[in-house]
Amino acid sequence: MEIKTKKVFSNALDYWFENRNYSLLAKKYPVNKIAASTCDLLIKQLEWYNKCRFTTTPTIILENKKIEQEYDIDDVQWLVNNLIYEAR
Repeated sequence: MEIKTKKVFSNALDYWFENRNYSLLAKKYPVNKIAASTCDLLIKQLEWYNKCRFTTTPTIILENKKIEQEYDIDDVQWLVNNLIYEAR
């Protein structure tokens, strides 16, 4: 991707996250053609999002469980020990 294209893409992404309105995005950053593989990827992403319902970034997943609270680096040893204990 060339530098100009990267900048336009970055601006469009910023615009999307500020507004989250596809109609406005499409008017400001029109796309003439989207590859079928890109559409497939976007559909899979949307299906995954609808299934998981993650609403924050970052979302931390450990052993297929969403971690609801924030942890410090000092907590990692406790988390790992807890996983080892549960695995026994």
